[in-house]
Amino acid sequence: NVAKQMAPYSRDLTGPDATSQNREQDPLELTRQDQIYLHTAFELHHYWKSRMRALWLSKNFESDYEELNERINQVVTVSESLRDSVSLMNVLGLILDIGNYMNDANKQ
Repeated sequence: NVAKQMAPYSRDLTGPDATSQNREQDPLELTRQDQIYLHTAFELHHYWKSRMRALWLSKNFESDYEELNERINQVVTVSESLRDSVSLMNVLGLILDIGNYMNDANKQ
């Protein structure tokens, strides 16, 4: 496993004592390619995770926004049609009249 092999050569760059923290082994013992990997990928894994999230957001933002905007417009259209519906008002009025009649019948 690469992570286990690189662990002694690395240091945690996220903590408060990141600059004073010593490595278990000297990275100069590694080949040039391994040193590059150690410094750019392994020690900066916290950076790459947030960087990938930011890239994903910038790539998908417009399509996600358009999809959400379309759904919101559908909700607005349906709510306006329900608000302006005469037949729905008639049905709700009928339900209200029936409820009022039933309440009046119980009082007698």
